[in-house]
Amino acid sequence: AGRYDLVERGQTAAYAAYQRATAAPQQAEALALLGNLFARHEMWRPALDAYRASLDRHDDEDARKIYEDMREKHGFRIVDYKVDNESSSPRICFNFSESLARKTDFTPYVAVAGAADAAISAEDQQICVEGVKHGERYAIVLREGLPSEVGESLLKDADYEVYVRDRSPQAHFAGRAYVLPRQGQLGAPLTTVNTAKVSIDVYRIGDRNLLAETARDDFLKPIAISRASEIESQDGVKVWSGTMDVASELNQDIVTDFPIAKAVGKLDPGVYLVTARPWKGASAPAATSDDDQDTQLATQWMGV
Repeated sequence: AGRYDLVERGQTAAYAAYQRATAAPQQAEALALLGNLFARHEMWRPALDAYRASLDRHDDEDARKIYEDMREKHGFRIVDYKVDNESSSPRICFNFSESLARKTDFTPYVAVAGAADAAISAEDQQICVEGVKHGERYAIVLREGLPSEVGESLLKDADYEVYVRDRSPQAHFAGRAYVLPRQGQLGAPLTTVNTAKVSIDVYRIGDRNLLAETARDDFLKPIAISRASEIESQDGVKVWSGTMDVASELNQDIVTDFPIAKAVGKLDPGVYLVTARPWKGASAPAATSDDDQDTQLATQWMGV
């Protein structure tokens, strides 16, 4: 703590020296010292700004070497990238260490090989390549000079080879969180991706446990496998379990109506939950690990 306080006092003294200095070389020296003290606390952005301000006043060779080394390691740069392949319209996004320059067309700074319809979008600290396709590989270059909001630009070209994987098998209900079935409308629309069959369970919570259920945080929300087991053993009863075949077209959303009234039969008054997930095959082991238990299920709540 003592050393931290000393460095902090040094920062205050260095800034005061800069303010009192009248000649550019003295101002530059004080700013370089301030930058050095910021760097000791790993406060890289103020350290870089102080060194740059120092060099603007007096171009010292040692200070420039320190600045350029720090700039390369801690200045404006690409942090990582992510492929959003689970969307029906996938995209590849690059994250930067600082906010990007505002009101800037970044198209000249992003070259994409293999995507004739690619479009470039930018927001805050992210640039995304839109219009890519599942199952395709793309060569992308982010070009030197790409500008940031902090007055720094990308130091050199950055080359990436990116593969957009197919969407993973998934299921979710397309309806509202809460549906009151009426005669002739007793289905639950289920949206599936890259699966030809889904496992479905239907639970009923009767009047006796309804008040406690409505007070829970997860009421009317998707539930996890562990919560489904809890409902079955404590709060309600599983009234139907089985599978449903669905159409499947690679990477496309497919909507299939699950006929709850036909599956369950007579629907007694109460709250029903229909849960679904892609079928993993009859030989798939039961969910036992903590990760499996935390898996969110497609969930449709229905009141009768």
